[in-house]
Amino acid sequence: MRKARRTNRSTSAGIVLMTVIMLAAAACGDDDDSAQSDAEGQTPTSEAPTGEPIKVMTIGTLGTAEGATTSIEQVGVAYEGWINSRGGLDGRPLEVIFCNDQDDPNGAAECGREAVEKQVVAVVGGYSLQGGDDVLAILEGANIPWLGLGMFGFGAQTSPMSFPTIGGSTTEWVAIGQEAGTQGCKVAGQMRWDAPSGLVSSDWFRHGLETEGGEVGPVAPVGFTATDMAPAVAVATDGVDCVSFGMSPEQGPLVVQAIQQAGITDVTLAFYPDAVTEQAVEETGGAESPAEGGISASWFPVAHDPIWDEAKAAVEEFASDPDVVHFTDNFNFQLTWVAYKTFESVINGLETTEGLDGATLVAALNEAQNVDTGGFTPPLQWQTPVVQDDFAYSRIFNPNVVLLTIKDGQYAHNGDGEFVDVTDLMLSYEETPGLLEGVS
Repeated sequence: MRKARRTNRSTSAGIVLMTVIMLAAAACGDDDDSAQSDAEGQTPTSEAPTGEPIKVMTIGTLGTAEGATTSIEQVGVAYEGWINSRGGLDGRPLEVIFCNDQDDPNGAAECGREAVEKQVVAVVGGYSLQGGDDVLAILEGANIPWLGLGMFGFGAQTSPMSFPTIGGSTTEWVAIGQEAGTQGCKVAGQMRWDAPSGLVSSDWFRHGLETEGGEVGPVAPVGFTATDMAPAVAVATDGVDCVSFGMSPEQGPLVVQAIQQAGITDVTLAFYPDAVTEQAVEETGGAESPAEGGISASWFPVAHDPIWDEAKAAVEEFASDPDVVHFTDNFNFQLTWVAYKTFESVINGLETTEGLDGATLVAALNEAQNVDTGGFTPPLQWQTPVVQDDFAYSRIFNPNVVLLTIKDGQYAHNGDGEFVDVTDLMLSYEETPGLLEGVS
């Protein structure tokens, strides 16, 4: 049996960017050590940034009932205001361009073309559920990196322009599965999307569970637009110790409600954070909710950790519509803020930003080591993937998650909040679940 390894977060948070290559124009004839990041501890300055803006793009979805990611846009607005109030990046202002992919592959492709046309140095954070692969194909042609993207689609896990800060649903679900087994779940029910993407996530949960002697029992597929969860709940909770469900933020609360209405009290729930919001927990009884004591995992520390105070303050001060940002939202708010902090760290590690473009940033990212994300993850690199012999997982570089639970109606660290390294757990899978195009 291979157990996940724990990494001390307080130690890793202090490690800064130690090795980032210099821009090609400044590389010759200079033997100075690469600069360390000064991303932490920045304060407002009276010296306004000057010169040509460093332009980046963030992609999300606006104005649709399904897939709306308005908070992604607001994080970009907030970070731009926050960093420019602190002198910008290398003394230059940051310009954040937000592109609405309209929850459509054609809209996503248009975002990719706009990124090229406006000569952004990177796409930062965000994601496109319907067209991430289309964006990445265009970025590949222009040699523009997508840093800190959500791991949706085949391209996010295979494209040389994909530079994620997270391990995607793979790392979350394998950790959740193992933790469920550790807590005594011998038979697990599963509710999953009736699609290949649901199969891949549920396979990783199954693997994690099996390493602790558990097994998956009844499985209830659910459609993407389903709203009546009672039939699936009846199937998935029959004769089980725990039940996992990995569906949308709209469907997750409906699952908790259906479990409550069915009077089920002896089944532990297992879910990724965005599937069950704290609002959903409150609406189903808070500390008395079926989600209390649930098993979850995130790529980042819990939203109530002081590490997020700076981000929350930036949103409150600089976002044009701060009310749309949910701080427990790890797919939108947290993912995109961490992407910007990582971008900041990489830029601060360059010797100069003169002549900075997508190509020089790609070169820097491909050589970077120990990249500081502000303590939101252990230090990053993008040379050696976790799974080295499977192309379908060739862009997963961060094997770490933080185990979470619901305590007194709120998300809390499950344990001491240390990062859990699932490398050995992933590598113990004799045949990793294959990914199909468009599947994450």
